[in-house]
Amino acid sequence: MSEVDLTDKDYTKAILIGIVVGVPLLAAVAFAAFEVAQPDASDGALAWLAVWTGLWAGVFVGGTIAVWNYLRRLEH
Repeated sequence: MSEVDLTDKDYTKAILIGIVVGVPLLAAVAFAAFEVAQPDASDGALAWLAVWTGLWAGVFVGGTIAVWNYLRRLEH
């Protein structure tokens, strides 16, 4: 059995935290933006669009910011 480096665990934890925070945050931002862009659209339709956008953007943006923050902490 191989030993896991703690740095790898911290890196994975940073990615997961970024995703868990990024998805709902960006879904909320997307919903607000869609509401401004399409005020006559139903809330259900806007919610589905916001969830879809939050899933994609939240994983990429949240994960990227979390990894950047993790690497920044390693440098100091």
